[in-house]
Amino acid sequence: MPPRLPFDRQDVGLDGVDYGEFDLTGRCEGLFPFKCSLFSVSSGSSTPIDCHAVLECWLVLCGTGTLHYDGKTHALSAHSLFFIESHKKHFLENCSDTTITVFSIWWVKPDTVKDNG
Repeated sequence: MPPRLPFDRQDVGLDGVDYGEFDLTGRCEGLFPFKCSLFSVSSGSSTPIDCHAVLECWLVLCGTGTLHYDGKTHALSAHSLFFIESHKKHFLENCSDTTITVFSIWWVKPDTVKDNG
């Protein structure tokens, strides 16, 4: 079986935002302690405000934009990595002339995982 994992593109209902998650289930069930996605935001578009319990990292693959994070703004550019803490409001705004693409990985905070042993 090839090592490539399936990508599930999802309609998020937002013009200018393309989103999908990698399928880490099936033959890989239980092997990954995280989930991951890939999203692109076109020029002049933004993601919705997000806030969640999981921890998250964004790796900017290409393009530039602005991360609105916990009331502050941060410049995003290719090959930069950003850590998003639990319960911090955040969204990406693209005011540039080109599309920005981000790889996102998220996981449950370790002290919230129950030990079944």
